[in-house]
Amino acid sequence: MKFTAQCYRLEREVYSYFDLEKPLKFSRVFKSGKPSYLDVLTMDMRSPKLLPLALLALNEEGQIEGITRFQKLVFMAQKEIPNLQTREYTFKSYDYGPFSKELYDDIDALVRNGYVERTVEQTGNGNEKHIYSLTEKGREYIHQILESKSGSDDLAVESLRQLKDEYNDMPMLKLIRLVYNKHPEYAEDSKLEV
Repeated sequence: MKFTAQCYRLEREVYSYFDLEKPLKFSRVFKSGKPSYLDVLTMDMRSPKLLPLALLALNEEGQIEGITRFQKLVFMAQKEIPNLQTREYTFKSYDYGPFSKELYDDIDALVRNGYVERTVEQTGNGNEKHIYSLTEKGREYIHQILESKSGSDDLAVESLRQLKDEYNDMPMLKLIRLVYNKHPEYAEDSKLEV
């Protein structure tokens, strides 16, 4: 009975975190006799929320400046890394290239649930720039996930690290131009003339 109660508690917590519509079913046998958070969350590694967390975790700097850059990094990861084990976000052409409402909402949920911190800085032209970084809770969580991945996933993790290293510090306009050159169908509704 105690095991079942723990399963239901974990189901509710995971259900809430991932904004799932139906509770998870525990049909897996756990080595420890009871599921840990890691067991529960790795049952379905297709959750797209793992990708933004992994991107934040995979370099020294650890932060991503701006929601537009965050959107482009996730988009490019999905397009350029064929062996990602997550369900993909759906992107559409928008003001500054590919945009996913689901990704936008997921990042807000990660902030709301304490996995990601969002700080605001004023830019030189008076606009606000949001800077995203992992909280300690988010860092512990994603490192558990990444450490539990099999050797076959190492290539995807390394590819993700290289992608972030290449694109995260690129000037924003240059990154948008690069995305438009590689995927011109996402430039259709652009506010920019590139």
